Amino acid sequence: MQCSLDLIDRDSRTQARVSTCDDTVDEYVAALENGEEFPKVVLFWDGEKAFIGDGWQRIAAHQAVGREEINADMRDGVLRDAILYAAGANTEHGLRRSNEDKRRAVEMMLDDPVWRLWSQRKIAEHCR
Repeated sequence: MQCSLDLIDRDSRTQARVSTCDDTVDEYVAALENGEEFPKVVLFWDGEKAFIGDGWQRIAAHQAVGREEINADMRDGVLRDAILYAAGANTEHGLRRSNEDKRRAVEMMLDDPVWRLWSQRKIAEHCR
């Protein structure tokens, strides 16, 4: 489905990377301008806004080229669902995660009062 970029909440707690990579966004902008299609971003809809589970760079690129919508896998959920999803995202596509990105994903899990009680093994498996 298409999602309006205006409905996407850019709460940084769902960003599993240390930061958005400007070079990757620029590469995606060029690809969009050449007509390329990207995989759907993963969003969690709470009835009012969509939280990013996966797709920060793609969303930034769509915004940079002036698009108003993005193709999304929209799931029912809240901010916490997006955070959990994001901690395990970006392992099989897009920009390769740095060690700092991996550390941030684990820290996201440890910041949660429930997830921090998971075993180290379970957290590591979830964060891949």
